[in-house]
Amino acid sequence: DVGSCPKLGQCPGVKDCAVITDEYGIGHIPPFVPLAAVKNAYQALSQSQPNKMCADWFNYETDGCNIKKSVLDELVLDQFGEDLDGETVVKFPPPILIDGVPSKTYYRLEYINEKSAYGEDCGG
Repeated sequence: DVGSCPKLGQCPGVKDCAVITDEYGIGHIPPFVPLAAVKNAYQALSQSQPNKMCADWFNYETDGCNIKKSVLDELVLDQFGEDLDGETVVKFPPPILIDGVPSKTYYRLEYINEKSAYGEDCGG
């Protein structure tokens, strides 16, 4: 069972949490965490500063059409960074409805059988 394997940089004894080290950066986080960080930042900046977002997030010469890793790390830390015993960690909720309200990482397609927070005709 691959899911039972230890993940690099997990917070000891804390669920849904990754440590940050100088050697590896942010430890293992599921893909829905950076996806949510990008989506949330895009929604916040696309109306007010779309040109700044393009200039800051991308460098075609070094990263092609990918968001720069340093920017992706910063977005994740800005939205999911927390203090745990004096160290900054990345702590995140699962991508589901919690008490009927979408979590900060909510993504309906992650759990197909879950009721949508946005109605039946709208994707997550």
